[in-house]
Amino acid sequence: MNSIFKKIINIFKKNNYVYKDKKLHNENGPAIVYKDGGEEWWFNGVRHRLDGPAVIGVDGKSCEWYINGERHRDDDPAILLYTNGNYDEYYYFKGKKHNLKGPAVSEWNSGHKEWWVLGFDLSKNEFDLLPRNDKGEIHSLEEIKISKLDGLFMSNFVFYALNGKVVDKVDVDKYILENQFPISKIGKKVKI
Repeated sequence: MNSIFKKIINIFKKNNYVYKDKKLHNENGPAIVYKDGGEEWWFNGVRHRLDGPAVIGVDGKSCEWYINGERHRDDDPAILLYTNGNYDEYYYFKGKKHNLKGPAVSEWNSGHKEWWVLGFDLSKNEFDLLPRNDKGEIHSLEEIKISKLDGLFMSNFVFYALNGKVVDKVDVDKYILENQFPISKIGKKVKI
């Protein structure tokens, strides 16, 4: 078909939405198909797809993975943004920025990188200090269980989080002494 005719047809095309019970929902494909080619999979009113990305960009290369409305992908980036011939990568686990293998954010064109574990923003040095097994691998999520201990969060491997930052035990003790904070006011609850 001639490209002029394709452009004319696209002008008259409309975005297509599929609803069930007043919620975006389609069990057999995308619930939204944009006239310019983008697609979104929705299930019961939330972005959701188990067998691929829930959002496919207009370019057909940029994608986002969601499960039950949360950005999530095991062992691979949950967001791939294609720009200038490269992919920017964003890793998420159950809606939180997270990557045990390296940076959770890698913007290749700018060189910007961020390290995150279970939603905690870490410096590169803090990430490098996380506990590792004999092979040099950071322990899996099952091994970095975070539990509450008098307002502090600690794993089985002496992994502490204080005001959203990973610190070691000496730093936590020093912080408590210097700032005279009651332990109950420090830390955030983390669910995994």
